[in-house]
Amino acid sequence: MGKRNRNKRDTAQASEELGVEVTTATNTSITKVLRKRHNIFKQIKTAFTAKEGLKELCRTIDMQTHVPRERVNVLLLGNHSSSKSSFINEYVGQKVLDTGVAIETRNISIVQSGRSRETLNSDLTYKVNPFLNPLRHMVGMDSHLVTEIVPSTKRCFPFINFIDTPGIISGDLEYHFDIQGVLQKLADVVDIIFVFFDPIGQSLNRDLMDLVEMLEDKHTSKLTYVLAKCDAVDSPEDHRKIVQQITQNAFRRLKIKDFILHSVCMPQFESRHVDSQLSRVYDLMEMSLKNQLQDGLVHMDRVSQRIRGKTEMELEENKKVLKNNRKVTLFRYLLTVPLIFFFFCYFVMVQTRASLFPKVVHEILLSMADVGIVQFLGNFLINIQMKGILKQTLIGTLIGWVIITRFIISKKPTLKKSRVIELLKVRDGAIMYAQTAHELTEKSLNLMGIDFSKYEEE
Repeated sequence: MGKRNRNKRDTAQASEELGVEVTTATNTSITKVLRKRHNIFKQIKTAFTAKEGLKELCRTIDMQTHVPRERVNVLLLGNHSSSKSSFINEYVGQKVLDTGVAIETRNISIVQSGRSRETLNSDLTYKVNPFLNPLRHMVGMDSHLVTEIVPSTKRCFPFINFIDTPGIISGDLEYHFDIQGVLQKLADVVDIIFVFFDPIGQSLNRDLMDLVEMLEDKHTSKLTYVLAKCDAVDSPEDHRKIVQQITQNAFRRLKIKDFILHSVCMPQFESRHVDSQLSRVYDLMEMSLKNQLQDGLVHMDRVSQRIRGKTEMELEENKKVLKNNRKVTLFRYLLTVPLIFFFFCYFVMVQTRASLFPKVVHEILLSMADVGIVQFLGNFLINIQMKGILKQTLIGTLIGWVIITRFIISKKPTLKKSRVIELLKVRDGAIMYAQTAHELTEKSLNLMGIDFSKYEEE
């Protein structure tokens, strides 16, 4: 009874945290794993979007960053009736999209998890999924972009956005938008691209291969090839011929060394001749989800380290400037001494009679100290016409002082005290978030069954 109550509490908590309705039939261990992953993602997002989070710290020091995405975006391409919609329905565990031999899909449909079954128009779709903003200004997209919200937690669906697309058909079929341009923009913002081939007469769709050829140049690592409807193949020999035909065409047109084609069929249509690799395709998405979590943690740590490095560099540079400015100030004082001396001599000369000035200066210099240089200066001032030379020397010294202190050894600007305090706060915040990233990484590794403490000891 106690265990049953705990399961109910776990189910209720998972429904609240994942934003979907979790049934009691949902596997409890999977629910716990999903909830823990979600909590880690939530902490990563909070670290970036909080009032004094990483995005705010980056703005303080003129640095750019982005908030890691929680969900994996999966784009499905293929010719008409190649089981794209059936694949989504099977993974979600509900009939979300229409399927059939007729051309069912005319829109770009985003299928994602939520609390209740809803259909969102294009305006709400852009708000819910900002990664689709590159499509906002494309002609025809406003009336052909929808989001299907589905209350399901089957497999890892709460962390996956499926993007179903119209079938690519060779011929004169017209779309209501630039299908090639839209698909290329979607390819730029997704994590996985599944290319579905239909074994029944359309496996070598020319327009589909043209699109794949364009995507292969830029998104090789994202592409995965799927041969659907293997249950419709009459014999293993027919399956082998179809695979060979698609593979040869791929090697001829695509610049790739390895071409792996996953043969799949939906569970309700078991094939007697082909072993379905549907579970392997599912594993690719779940592996991408794990990578997404790790990439988010790595990004969080790297941003924290970059912020800390930049602030410390700026503070260190400010210390060097302050030290240099102190030297400049000292040097200016030293240069001021001869200027004061000549100004004093010129002032005395003007205020006294010219005939008495040499004697006055001589007596002043002798009284300062009995050294050779003082005696030399006394004799020098006595034996020359002092008024013109001293005036010229005074003006020259003043000009030299101005040039040297203002242009040659001038002070550099330093940070204001308020800016220094701000940078210290930013640095301390970056250190704190780096530590948080370290702790979350440990949690995520423990979630995968890896003992992080062993690696720390090594």
